[in-house]
Amino acid sequence: MSRNNATTSSDHFDLLPFVAILMCTLGCLLFITLSVVSLTKPGTVIKINRGKQKKQPVLIFWSERVTAIQNGSQEKIIRWDDATWHKMETESLPNAASPAIPLELQNTLAEIGRHSDTSFAFFAVRPSGFKSFETMRRLCKQLHLDIGFYPVDETGKVTVMYNSPGETK
Repeated sequence: MSRNNATTSSDHFDLLPFVAILMCTLGCLLFITLSVVSLTKPGTVIKINRGKQKKQPVLIFWSERVTAIQNGSQEKIIRWDDATWHKMETESLPNAASPAIPLELQNTLAEIGRHSDTSFAFFAVRPSGFKSFETMRRLCKQLHLDIGFYPVDETGKVTVMYNSPGETK
């Protein structure tokens, strides 16, 4: 008797096409994810620890011709006119009570001065405001205010996070 040496079909199938399709799908998802992440504007996160410091900040976002003051839940937006902003950039303001400084900013600085044992001015300074910030820093020094500052991106979003006293992040 002779045996049939012909190859018979096996009872399994090849997984290579399935793996190839799966790898292409994962590659596309990775490409989409990286594209979306690269399109978002970077931001700055400022972390403030409540309870670890004795004084609480009054946040002042400083950029060209716009100042935003954030004290707790209150926020004030100050828009500077060209003449006043030029005086800030050329450091030609004599003192913090100068009529060229907007009244809202004068009141905020006076309030920080009255509560100097519990608050201080914290400036988030954008690059367009660096030149004029030196004038504001000098004026705050004349008022004997404690200040802090942090440079932030010009176009990025600034997020302020308040940590609880027991939180270590």
